[in-house]
Amino acid sequence: METIEVIESYITAINDHEVDRMLNLMHPEHTLVDSSGNTIHGSSDLRSAWTDYFDMISDYEITVDEMIPDHRKAAVFGAASGYYHDKFWQTYAAWRVHIRDGKILLWQVYADNEQLRILLQHNDNTKT
Repeated sequence: METIEVIESYITAINDHEVDRMLNLMHPEHTLVDSSGNTIHGSSDLRSAWTDYFDMISDYEITVDEMIPDHRKAAVFGAASGYYHDKFWQTYAAWRVHIRDGKILLWQVYADNEQLRILLQHNDNTKT
């Protein structure tokens, strides 16, 4: 698969919350870097991270406005959105993606998730 096809397939798997399909599109040395700079490696940790995220953020979805591919790399621009405890949030986002052997080697998220952090904090405060 070409770079754009791999990325589009991966985003479709994310939007469908299909963790197994996502894992099949990940290179064995895959690294996920979230918007806070946390890194996750290894299929069991990645499976757990994505499963937990989809459980926390229902209807999580990526929309793409523009993709700029460069051989085995791409910059993706768009938005991420979803619901946290029935409260909708959305943020503009960018992703840096590296491909190796037709699979996602790096998935790095750049997003201002302040709106989501506020929702998380509000939920934590209501529990006490």
